[in-house]
Amino acid sequence: MWRPWASAAARPFSGDLAPAFMALGAEAEIAGPAGLRRIPLADMYQEDGAAHLTLGPGDILVRLHLPRGAGRSGYAKVRVRGAMEFPLAGVAALCRPVADGTEVSVALTGTNSCPIAMALRILAAPGDEGFYTALQKDVQKRVSPQRTTPLAAHYRRLSVAAEAARLVRSPVDG
Repeated sequence: MWRPWASAAARPFSGDLAPAFMALGAEAEIAGPAGLRRIPLADMYQEDGAAHLTLGPGDILVRLHLPRGAGRSGYAKVRVRGAMEFPLAGVAALCRPVADGTEVSVALTGTNSCPIAMALRILAAPGDEGFYTALQKDVQKRVSPQRTTPLAAHYRRLSVAAEAARLVRSPVDG
């Protein structure tokens, strides 16, 4: 029996930590044949289910660096069971005040073959519903849920968009 999700390229990335660290702006320190280097954690992933990491032969992740800075963050995931479950769709968000508004970092998991990082800047008032509607549409455009779970792809697309708007609207203290 052929299953469309049987190939490695069709498997979604379903981790909790990578998107949380990506939303916080983490950098990966990588040791390899050419020495040590630092890259944004988001650059360590690529949209290729068979080889989702950009690490080369002999490269190894040795450390994550998290920037200091005030901000509020949160993480939420859609899952079938309430505990010990991989995300079917997940979102991490960091909101940080800046001079002309709010800087927002969002990272998504469970939908594509790698975690997705998004950076936004809110220039409108915090209660501007137009921003949250645009955020949800942008998230929906960025995700490509695979048919690999008991939940429909469209449901996961809508769920991760709604969770992103909810977290940005009122993230928990991070």
